[in-house]
Amino acid sequence: MIAVDQSQVEAEVNNFINYISPTNRSNEKRLQVVAFIRDILHKSSILEGYVIECGSSSLKSYLPESDLDLVLLAPCGKNSREEMQCLTAIFNSWCDEIADKEEGKST
Repeated sequence: MIAVDQSQVEAEVNNFINYISPTNRSNEKRLQVVAFIRDILHKSSILEGYVIECGSSSLKSYLPESDLDLVLLAPCGKNSREEMQCLTAIFNSWCDEIADKEEGKST
């Protein structure tokens, strides 16, 4: 049987947990992205809706540099064609805002 130093194992486990845990910086970045998306949605005259974090993001159990899972809840139309047109308009609005921001034209 191999002798194991319990305190060394605990230290290694704690180091690993700290390594894979969300940092303050990653939490702040995620909040900025969500706020940016929500701001674009509210600036848009297309519709009213909600952006909700889900998955590992909402549980704060995501890995460093992992994706951000968001759900858009929005009343977009009476049929699937109208829904797709509405979602396309929202997506285009987000893309335009991102492009403007990158070019320094953000409102």
